[in-house]
Amino acid sequence: MTQYAADAVAFADHLGWKSFNVLGISFGGMVAQELAATFPDRVNRMVLCCTSPGGDGGSSYPLHELVSLDPEVRAEVSLDLSDTRFNDQWFLDHPEDEMYRRPAVDISDAEKRRGELLQLEARCHHDVWGRLSNVTAEVLIASGTFDGIAPPENGRAIASRITTSEYREYLGGHMFFIQDRQALRDIVEFLNTPNPS
Repeated sequence: MTQYAADAVAFADHLGWKSFNVLGISFGGMVAQELAATFPDRVNRMVLCCTSPGGDGGSSYPLHELVSLDPEVRAEVSLDLSDTRFNDQWFLDHPEDEMYRRPAVDISDAEKRRGELLQLEARCHHDVWGRLSNVTAEVLIASGTFDGIAPPENGRAIASRITTSEYREYLGGHMFFIQDRQALRDIVEFLNTPNPS
């Protein structure tokens, strides 16, 4: 995670950005927390969606444990985790959600597969819990009520450690920002709001 955060700062330096806003979703939210805790003077405003702080604050579901499963079983478990309401009856009653049942993209390219495994490894060791108090940015933490990967209690835990944060919960799972139309509006409005002077 340290390297991901350093890469983000190096990219901002390349662009000539002294400070900037950040939107981090899921794994990206883990990177964003590392970034804002390590380089607090660089982040103005930050939105953290469906993510976890790690350590005593709560970790996201250990997705690395699914790697060895049969692809069909892995897809079924992943679907259940993405939204704890999802089952056969749910999809009968909510045909508009059928898109979530589409199979995951098969990563057969060896280099892409290596990258996926390294990302899962980084995720295993994510723990910024003890450093969240370093964050000085204005922060919106958003969770989906039915998220089985990064449950709402993990989002609330992040909010408890960042004094400049607010927590909001939306109707949906790990992809709540697609499922609940209000979420994206709130995210855009938050990022476009000037910081208090």
